[in-house]
Amino acid sequence: MSTAYLVMSHHDLPQVERLVHALVSRSAQAHVCVAHDDRRYPAPDIRHPRVQVWRHGLKTDWGSWELVQVTLDGLRRLRDWAHPSMVALASGQDYICGDLSAWESSFIAGGGGWVGSAYPLHYEPRWGKRRGQGDDNWNRYHFRWFDIPRFVPNLAGGRGKKFEARLRDAVMLRMEPMMGYRVMRRADRRVVGIRTQVPTAGGRPVYKGQQMLAMDARMLDHLLATCAQNSPLVRHYRHTVIPDESLIQTVLSWEQAPREDLSLTYIGWDTTSDGARYLDIADLPDLLSSDAVLCRKVCSRTGGDLCDALDALYGAAS
Repeated sequence: MSTAYLVMSHHDLPQVERLVHALVSRSAQAHVCVAHDDRRYPAPDIRHPRVQVWRHGLKTDWGSWELVQVTLDGLRRLRDWAHPSMVALASGQDYICGDLSAWESSFIAGGGGWVGSAYPLHYEPRWGKRRGQGDDNWNRYHFRWFDIPRFVPNLAGGRGKKFEARLRDAVMLRMEPMMGYRVMRRADRRVVGIRTQVPTAGGRPVYKGQQMLAMDARMLDHLLATCAQNSPLVRHYRHTVIPDESLIQTVLSWEQAPREDLSLTYIGWDTTSDGARYLDIADLPDLLSSDAVLCRKVCSRTGGDLCDALDALYGAAS
């Protein structure tokens, strides 16, 4: 049984290298492709017959289409190279928090399919709706979004600009069935959108879910065939926002529901910032009680003790 892992990386090379060595050490048939964005840091130097380090050359910023493109291209590389029975997506900030070989065996023995999280997005826009209603997630994937050029003034700050911003928001709020506007602060983008139809949906909802997931060879083939370059669905998602939380999850969910008996990734969540937080040794009890085999986020500077403890339990990486 051949397995494969696509590791997305862009920084913290010591943690990436530790994760990759752990993967190939604890799974005798695992092949790993490290998809590295080298704009800030050079690619990790990992020399192993079952490891490829791929400098893809794209700007895989948060919320970008390029992040999805690299994921699909990386999965194709792994399929052509390793012909895996199972492939999983991981972040370079992940680490192994369970018995990897046993998890892989359970995945195959249970019939494969796919493991991850996804839920359908249901919403019907209405003209003239009141403030506070709507579905931000649904709007992400049912509008064709365009970046507003940087030279266009940003309506923030100053009494006059604040009034103009409120006026703009009020107009956009009531024009939702046709137009949308959003500020993506984390990506330093402002975008305006026009309502469109999701191609090939056939009345099915789109899905949103966690980016890290695993799938068998059949689901991998289905995903890559459906997401062939310039396919209608790919052309649509290129102009959505944060497509890495929907395209792959939607294609897999349209084929079959995710398995409920396995969990791939444990994520430490910070309710204050509403985002993933870095794990440390204090999180070990929660990891041991989880059925996930990977955990994130782990930093080489603050998570070394946690990784050491997990190595002691599940086998140190060679």
